Amino acid sequence: MTRETAIRWIAKPAVFLAALGPFAWIAYTAAVHGFGPAGPLGANPIEAINRFLGDWAIRFLLLALAVTPVRGMTGWNWVMRFRRMIGLFAFFYACLHLSS
Repeated sequence: MTRETAIRWIAKPAVFLAALGPFAWIAYTAAVHGFGPAGPLGANPIEAINRFLGDWAIRFLLLALAVTPVRGMTGWNWVMRFRRMIGLFAFFYACLHLSS
C-alpha cells in the first residue's frame, strides 16, 4: 500500500469520525441525561448546546483556514486533502448553531 492509498483509505475516515465527535457527544448528552437542571448541560441546556455548537463551528473554521499556512511552513502537501472536509464540518456546525 502506497502512502497515497493509506491517506485515502485510513486518514479520511479517521478525520471524518473525529469531526463527528462533538456532535455525537452533544447528542449523547442530550439523549441520555435529558434537559434537566441536574444534567451536564446545566440549568439552561439550550444555551449550552447553542454555545457548544458555535464554539465548534469557530474551531473548525479556524482549522480549515490554517491548513494552507501549515502546508506552506511544513511542506506537508497531504494536509490539503482535508481542507474541504474540515470546511464542510465548519459549515455543518455553523448551521446546527444557527438552527438551535
